[in-house]
Amino acid sequence: MTLVMILGSSCSLALPNLSIFAAAGAKPAINEICHKFQEKYGITVEASYGGGGEVLSQMMLSRSGDVYLAPEQRFMEMAAEKQAIDPETIRSVAYTIPVIGEMQVAISAYSQNEKSAQRFLDLITSAESKAAFKQMGYLVYNEEVKEYRPWNPH
Repeated sequence: MTLVMILGSSCSLALPNLSIFAAAGAKPAINEICHKFQEKYGITVEASYGGGGEVLSQMMLSRSGDVYLAPEQRFMEMAAEKQAIDPETIRSVAYTIPVIGEMQVAISAYSQNEKSAQRFLDLITSAESKAAFKQMGYLVYNEEVKEYRPWNPH
């Protein structure tokens, strides 16, 4: 009887990690949501934090990332203009207090994991994630504030 072992092969269907580029000001809330996402889907989230423009530049230079979380609309508009995100996926997450702008999230144009990225967008904009943003002093996006539009000097 001969036993053959094939090295280097695996039947494991490991899920790819989800990579997000996010505004540093929301780090505690995002960390909590990333933890919930990993528990719910078994997918590890790798988060890079920094200023809105800084993480946008990192995402574009590396041509990687699945999700971009912008601290204000102007950064999301830049990302759309530079074709770094899918503008059809932009969603509002929360308003900063005092109201400076609307925090938004979208799927990166470089995403290699769109299904998981979509799940992350669904979770970050869900009722269960609102509590994390409220604890940080953000006004969460809901029916009461949909009509509100932050001041735009242009």
